[in-house]
Amino acid sequence: MHKLKKLILLILSISIASLYLMFSNSTEIEASSNDNNSINYLKLKNKSTSLSTIYIEKYQTRIHNQINKQKKLNNYTFQHPLLIRNPYGTNTTAVYMYFKTTEELQASYTIHCNNYADFSQTLNSNTLSSYTTEHEYLLIGAIPNQTNTITVTLTNKQGKVVDTLSWSYNAPSLQGGDQYLTVECDDSNTSSLSNGLYTVLGNDVTEDSEEQAYMRLYDNYGIIRSEIPIVSYRSHRILFENNTMYFSISSTKIVGMEQTGYVSKIYDTGNYKLHHDYIFDTNHNLLVLATKKEAQTSEDKIIMIERNSGNITELVDLIDLLPNYYSTTSLPDDAENLDWMHINSLALIDKTSLIISSRETSTIIKLDNIYSNPTIDYMIGSDNFWQESGYDSLLLNKTSDFSMQAGQHCVTYVEDNSLPQDQYYLYLYNNN
Repeated sequence: MHKLKKLILLILSISIASLYLMFSNSTEIEASSNDNNSINYLKLKNKSTSLSTIYIEKYQTRIHNQINKQKKLNNYTFQHPLLIRNPYGTNTTAVYMYFKTTEELQASYTIHCNNYADFSQTLNSNTLSSYTTEHEYLLIGAIPNQTNTITVTLTNKQGKVVDTLSWSYNAPSLQGGDQYLTVECDDSNTSSLSNGLYTVLGNDVTEDSEEQAYMRLYDNYGIIRSEIPIVSYRSHRILFENNTMYFSISSTKIVGMEQTGYVSKIYDTGNYKLHHDYIFDTNHNLLVLATKKEAQTSEDKIIMIERNSGNITELVDLIDLLPNYYSTTSLPDDAENLDWMHINSLALIDKTSLIISSRETSTIIKLDNIYSNPTIDYMIGSDNFWQESGYDSLLLNKTSDFSMQAGQHCVTYVEDNSLPQDQYYLYLYNNN
């Protein structure tokens, strides 16, 4: 009798464990559309719609682990792939797709929506040959609040189409509102454009605003193809490295997003707020234009965020480089802090020099030795502005008749082999 009780208890334990595993591994699906061409999408558990949650490492890791678990549990094929609507919350209308093939194949896709031009792309397989047996993609390009037809095509190394899969997708509305679904563009020269996307970096939303901040991407015809929602402020620049896209999501965070929409890197600016620009240095660390929190001045410092550790180092404080000029400035009556230089762009030269742009002084400045003992090599600006400042000897001489820049932005450094040694071009947006 005692043995029988033990046996019954063992059977009950196994049954309960089996039921737990069955329900814990159970999945929920949703239809991609409400027509006859619908396909099943996987619904992830405990997805958040709060961007302050979405852009947290713990949340991204949890979603990432859910997807990896599903990939291992099921044998996803091309005709029965794993499909998830915007899994990481980082690309509003996108669809995640995963499957395996027995042969190395190349995948491409086309999105069709009535009254809009088709959108076609070859998908990145993360291989040198562009052919693979394991396929993991994020399909962007669907028109929001419309029924789109997505067709994925597989091609072998001989260029022959071996399979296609097509389904309809009711794409959601944009989080920032469905205005600007199309923008006017000059289509007379679209044939000369590469098959890429034009990015509007943001709508400049403050931290305390209820308006949704975002990046939007448009094709060559001015049609919306992607919305990347962010927490606040704007994304000042997009950097690419190793199939990861880096951009700011607020005034205190820069993230690295992989091609599936997964945010694998999150950098915090610590005691600083970023503004205007950030770039990679030659060691792949981030150089960031910054304002120190609680400081009396703004937009006059440069910090470095170490790539692996996220540690922050203040490299340049322009008060230290231009103390005499700084002493002549004063805080306006209606201002919270003194915006005396307003640095608005960065460009790396060699390994230890920077070209920066100062809007308030209408001056371009070259800095040397930024990691050890920063110094000013030269400045490009108005003689009248800098005369008797003690820094006029740093100005380059103007050798021909042209209008000087004023309040310039986006100073860009470009090397050219046709130029003599040690010469280069500087391009800028001149507000004069």
